[in-house]
Amino acid sequence: MDSLGNSQTPGIIQYGRGIAMITTERAEQIHKHGFDTEHDKQHTGGELLEVARSLIYLRLDWTVYPVDWPVELFHKINKKSRVEQLAVAGALIAAEIDRQLAEEERDDETTRKESE
Repeated sequence: MDSLGNSQTPGIIQYGRGIAMITTERAEQIHKHGFDTEHDKQHTGGELLEVARSLIYLRLDWTVYPVDWPVELFHKINKKSRVEQLAVAGALIAAEIDRQLAEEERDDETTRKESE
């Protein structure tokens, strides 16, 4: 990466530091905390988006966090800078997109099996 956080990999469109921060945060959610798509599939009530929304609008409220998240994670996120909180929000939105895509794939597979 260059000094602005842009990828130097040939063939990859350079998106800037924001997307790099979101990607890094999502990787941490998956690899450090175990919040992968398999884990996230239990959050069907919009919890991931509620946490993202609370971060975007600075309404940091423990009650919107999923019940399986440790309270220490809430405090850690609250201590992050504003930009880092937005990266967490972006990563949570990406997690919700992945969760919904996985759900659609499961539904499509079920429909396909039922029609055979």
